[in-house]
Formats: sequence, structure tokens, C-alpha cells
Amino acid sequence: MSKANFVGVLRSHDKSMCIDGGCYVLEHRLVVAMREKRCLLPTEHVHHIDLNPKNNSSDNLLLVNSWTHCLITKLEKIIKEKDIEIKKLKEIVGLGTCSTYNT
Repeated sequence: MSKANFVGVLRSHDKSMCIDGGCYVLEHRLVVAMREKRCLLPTEHVHHIDLNPKNNSSDNLLLVNSWTHCLITKLEKIIKEKDIEIKKLKEIVGLGTCSTYNT
């Protein structure tokens, strides 16, 4: 996912992400740093639990290392692919959105 999908907060004294003459910090990193009451290490990643990069509420953000973030992201991709496969199979066998069956 590109940084363009994330919300940036203008921080004139922070040179971590300078774009078009303004210096920004990614909002999700700022929210977690404030929650943890410390600066985040460059090796620490912030994962959006609901997969929405614009939802930066503290309870939606998980602080993880890069390996864990990679693993979570891969597992979420697999789950999404399996959900699509299940939906297709339900359509093939005629289940569609029906939740009850007449026997």
C-alpha cells in the first residue's frame, strides 16, 4: 500500500516525511506514539486492524515489528482470497445469500 493512502499530519520540526516543502509524519504512527508515550522506532510498524488506512483511531492500530506486520498482511490476503472463493462456490451450488433451507 502506498503512503498516498495514509493520512499525514504537518509537523514543521519533523523531517521524517517531507512532501512539496511541508514535513509530515504519518498520522497512524503519531497516534500510536502518543498512546505509547514514546517515539516509535523505525523498525516498528503500525497495522490498521480494519484494513482502512484512514481509520486512525487508537483502538484500530496495532504496533508490531516488520516480520509480524508482513505475516499479518499475508494472512489477510489469503483470507480475502478464500472469502472470494467461498462466495463463488456458494453461487455455483445455488446458496447465494440464502441462510436457511427447506428440507
